[in-house]
Amino acid sequence: MSISPTDFISVTLPRTLPQLFAGCELKVLEAIAKDLATKPSSLFLKHSHEVLAHVFLLQGPGQTNKALTFILKVLTDAAENATIDIQNVVKSCVVPLLAELVIVMGDENAETAEMVSSLLFSCLV
Repeated sequence: MSISPTDFISVTLPRTLPQLFAGCELKVLEAIAKDLATKPSSLFLKHSHEVLAHVFLLQGPGQTNKALTFILKVLTDAAENATIDIQNVVKSCVVPLLAELVIVMGDENAETAEMVSSLLFSCLV
């Protein structure tokens, strides 16, 4: 059974995009977008909840802030420098984002589950 490279890339996007956006890998995102005949911003928008869940779970606020800044730059560049802020990005996918985070709360790793619980609790307070 054979799978085309484009199909393989498409199928693995939910696993690869969070890592790429968190790592601010613009060149790789551009290459993937080119293979799929789309834009990096479109890739983010289609998988925003998965990407943001991963970004919010990064170790340390410095890494999270760097990734969020990168995401905003990708979106702003695609929107021809329109004003976009992280609050609006999160609001656009809040329900699936919360679902992703709740799923992680059941992680086998107690530290990861506790971190998500703390993150969600701090958002509610």
